[in-house]
Amino acid sequence: MIEHLTVRANGAAFHVARTGQGTSQGKSALKPLLLLHGWPEFWLTWEPVMTRLAGRYSLIAPDLRGFGDSDKPDGTYGPDQHTSDMLALMDALGFERFGVVGHDVGGAVMQPLARAAPDRIAGLFFFDFVYPGIGPRMGTPDRLNHIWYQSFHQMEMAPCWSARHARVARPISGIS
Repeated sequence: MIEHLTVRANGAAFHVARTGQGTSQGKSALKPLLLLHGWPEFWLTWEPVMTRLAGRYSLIAPDLRGFGDSDKPDGTYGPDQHTSDMLALMDALGFERFGVVGHDVGGAVMQPLARAAPDRIAGLFFFDFVYPGIGPRMGTPDRLNHIWYQSFHQMEMAPCWSARHARVARPISGIS
């Protein structure tokens, strides 16, 4: 069972989905694993993984600042802010040492997180993440068809697409 918490850390309220043996009674005896989502996602991207790994890890899937049900304060924040947030969040949850899995934006948070607190990180697993030093080859014509979604998510949505999306996003009666 996945439990949902609101945890105050680093001056913000974070929505956290958590599961793993013993998590509802406090700190788990299992190895803690922090799951960092991508953009424009939130904790739910990890639900299938959490279901499968709950017997082996204490899984912590927060919504990063600005995402999902976590606080969305004015101003800019990026990997360094998220790093401070995640260290404070893990402190608030009582985890001194933990592994981290992330992709996309989560991967961009993992690098400064590992640099800021190497003694706290048990291991890192990156996927679907572009290394910051990739340079000019990222924009070459043969590469653009592999990263179309990045431009798509940054473009202004046409009114007709937004209206169709709004219809799809309505809750279905009888399902909670």
